[in-house]
Amino acid sequence: MVRAANAWSKRDLAIAAAAVALQAYATRSGFGGPCALLLLIIAPFVFGRDAWDGETSAYSVFNGGRRIAGTFTAEQFDAQLRGGPRPDDSDAGTAAPRRPAEQQTAPAP
Repeated sequence: MVRAANAWSKRDLAIAAAAVALQAYATRSGFGGPCALLLLIIAPFVFGRDAWDGETSAYSVFNGGRRIAGTFTAEQFDAQLRGGPRPDDSDAGTAAPRRPAEQQTAPAP
């Protein structure tokens, strides 16, 4: 299902109306500035965008779902803490390291 990114839910509208009412009351009480700062700090957490099911990100579109070379994963961190072998990086999407130029052989004609 495709939803518009700018669609406001009833919950969002109710919270926004409550915030406006709180700001109006705080302004009349002499606390308009601090209340506005507090609301600006809280707003991204309340109105932050939720991940939608089935949505593809730019990362997965351009990278084919593979990890970027050099990505430090939780599995690697866990393996380092436990002193065990590194997890398999076969799906990391990295190419084999290149040999120095003097060791490379020219292709036969």
